[in-house]
Amino acid sequence: MDDREACSGSSKDTERLASIAGAFLSDNMNTLSKPFHKLFRRKKGFLRQSPALPPLRHSLADAAALPSYVDLQSRLRSSVAKEKHQKLLKHRLKPQGPGSNDRSMAERAVNVLTSIPFIAVGLQTRRARKTPEGKRFGTTMVSVGAAATAYHAAQGDLRCALRKLDYWTIALASTQMVRALFPSSSHQLRALNAASLAMMPFQPIAVSTANFGLAEVEFIRRSMEDRKLARAYRRHAAMGGIGLCCFALEDVAIQHGHHFVHSLWHLNACYAVASTNALMQRREAPECRQLNGC
Repeated sequence: MDDREACSGSSKDTERLASIAGAFLSDNMNTLSKPFHKLFRRKKGFLRQSPALPPLRHSLADAAALPSYVDLQSRLRSSVAKEKHQKLLKHRLKPQGPGSNDRSMAERAVNVLTSIPFIAVGLQTRRARKTPEGKRFGTTMVSVGAAATAYHAAQGDLRCALRKLDYWTIALASTQMVRALFPSSSHQLRALNAASLAMMPFQPIAVSTANFGLAEVEFIRRSMEDRKLARAYRRHAAMGGIGLCCFALEDVAIQHGHHFVHSLWHLNACYAVASTNALMQRREAPECRQLNGC
């Protein structure tokens, strides 16, 4: 009984509190709702005063002109392929690196001085030759001397580029030497010249070896027919052989402390090239007789 009376008493108290709270809210509803009305009015005014969104400046045609994902992906692939191709082409150009010579100022000065005679030989060859092919060979020899001088005097990244130019001018001079020694109307000669020019940036040593080797064979053949030419060929072969040995053993000589082998290669090669003027003179003799110019 006591528990029932306690529960009924608590429920009565709850009902009284609820009735009192309801009466209080009904009497003071207007007072309590004023702040909410003000807040709602402010929000409503803010919405009314908010600026309108700007109109779209781009039309559907402009949107259609924008590159798609596929276009961007294809452009990215093409740019990557182009960059890869440029790097591959750069690595295929020969020779690579700045070279192993010119490690001291004395060696650099000697190499520069011994490169200048190539220019003198080229100028002398250009004056002495009668055919256009011979004169072009003299011009290319001038370019060989100029490229070698610039290469040995240069430093840094420019030296790598000038080393390529040095080798390329030598290969070009060998091509012009062959054209000066053989008839230009030969189809085999034209094919050889075209192949030499195409391979020159990638295999300049191979181009020079093939063309100078062909010139050596012609020099030997002509020297067997003429004793005077045989004397010139013996001097040519001796100096050319020494120069070739200096060029081939240059790296080994530098490792053993001999730093002026490259300058010896310059001098011997320069004399060997100058001695080919005797062969070119023999080659030009029939044409000079026809033109009554010699």
